[in-house]
Amino acid sequence: MAAFAALDLGRLDVFALLVGDGIATLEPSSAERSLDWLRAQAYKIQSINFAHGIGPVVAWFGAEFRWKQQFGYELEAEDRNLARLRDGFWYDVQPEEGLVLELRSFERAFQEDRDWSAGLLRIISRHSRYQLALGHRTFAIVHVTDGDSPVVGVTLGERSVLYPYSFPQAVPLGSA
Repeated sequence: MAAFAALDLGRLDVFALLVGDGIATLEPSSAERSLDWLRAQAYKIQSINFAHGIGPVVAWFGAEFRWKQQFGYELEAEDRNLARLRDGFWYDVQPEEGLVLELRSFERAFQEDRDWSAGLLRIISRHSRYQLALGHRTFAIVHVTDGDSPVVGVTLGERSVLYPYSFPQAVPLGSA
């Protein structure tokens, strides 16, 4: 179950997923044309607007991910615990459609709390990799004013070659 029929790095979605590790930035001059193209490719666009800061978005995530039902408490607007957000961050994506998280006014969030904002991008990147492993296409589009935006160049994590994998030792039946 491949996410793409062919690898064409000239396509916005392939570029965002493979080169951008699940994050792509768009300048105003190409934003609407790019979003229209994504819609034509059967992507659902989920807009997340940071125009009023981080707090309202955190509360929105609480409702979006049914925090109270999942964890027994509300995700409050003041909550900046990225570990909690990472634990509950999951979109069910259908293979035939794809999902784009459109981060609007994200530079404002970046000015408010750079560490939290960079952490959110890492969470989205991780989620994107997990979805891609399932054959699903999920990534984020971040609107930026230009290529000098403080969002451009944010590290999405340090990944390196892993220690060699080995299958777990077989456990004899009835001994566990």
